[in-house]
Amino acid sequence: MSRTYPNLYRDVTANLKLRKLRPTQSQIREKQNILDASQLRSLILYLKEHEPMLYVMGMLQVFCGLRVLEAAYLRDKDIDFVEKTITVAESDAHKPKTGSSYRTIPVCDSIIEVISNWLDRLKIKHQDNM
Repeated sequence: MSRTYPNLYRDVTANLKLRKLRPTQSQIREKQNILDASQLRSLILYLKEHEPMLYVMGMLQVFCGLRVLEAAYLRDKDIDFVEKTITVAESDAHKPKTGSSYRTIPVCDSIIEVISNWLDRLKIKHQDNM
């Protein structure tokens, strides 16, 4: 996001001292240019306070391993609050990247709570998502 919208996320990038995106293979081997746990925690806390929608997407990406578009196009019916799972499936807006991208992921209570709180606060709910 900071690369796509540099003006909008300049403060976030500067405050968290985020490093360059898309590390080279040698940088990955040397563990450079990758967010460490404290930077990731700072990012999530910043998003929680300043960007609630991105916070939900960030939580889905960080803790559930969802890709950006998988998190963005998640529908209500893809979330099982009883079984505590998220299903990545094809929708009108998004098709999973590969065959193995169609999956059901078990999620922890905190993720279910974050999603539930977000959905409860929505003023407009799209019937296609339910």
